[in-house]
Amino acid sequence: MDLHRAHKIPDWDATPPAKRNRWQRLAARTHGLATPGNAATILGLGLVMVGLVAIGCGDFVPGLLIVMLGRSADVLDGFVAARTRTKSRIGEALDAGADKIAIAGTLVVLVLRHVLPLWLAVAIAIKSAANVVFAAIAQSQDRPLHPSGAGKLATGGEWLALGLLIGAKAARTAHMHALGAWLGAGGVGLLVATLVCNYGVSFGYARKVLRRK
Repeated sequence: MDLHRAHKIPDWDATPPAKRNRWQRLAARTHGLATPGNAATILGLGLVMVGLVAIGCGDFVPGLLIVMLGRSADVLDGFVAARTRTKSRIGEALDAGADKIAIAGTLVVLVLRHVLPLWLAVAIAIKSAANVVFAAIAQSQDRPLHPSGAGKLATGGEWLALGLLIGAKAARTAHMHALGAWLGAGGVGLLVATLVCNYGVSFGYARKVLRRK
């Protein structure tokens, strides 16, 4: 699927003005800023921030549910953009930027609340920072990187693993230590596995941007 992959020309510019739908006309008037997909991206990021505040205050279960609801927008925004035919490089960049902000905020909160080991947070942060650098280099070469299927799958696994770790913390807080131990072990194991996959994806990005045209 290429829900998050935009072509060089925005969908509405590739459509004759007389045949544009209402969303394409709105996108054209606002230079690609006001689109349903972008609205879903911003809403999702806002929900993640609200959930992280709750987790930071010790409300782990409600916070986890809100964060997961917000992250569901990572699929919703691409679907909405495809359905309304308003995919663009702006929307793709906004989606990628929201992802980076969400993961950065999550890492900080989870480390501060002793949910996520510092070494794992550092490993995730290094991978994310490297991807930002590779994306910037590719953009300067007019060869923008697009999220790969493997990368999206690994990122989804990464968020699932973080959810398991939050659940483990909630279980231990409720004195359900056995459940907390199982969730914690599963979360760490899954996170390590997804990190290996994500680093492989990052290596693939590096090869693309360093390869001669």
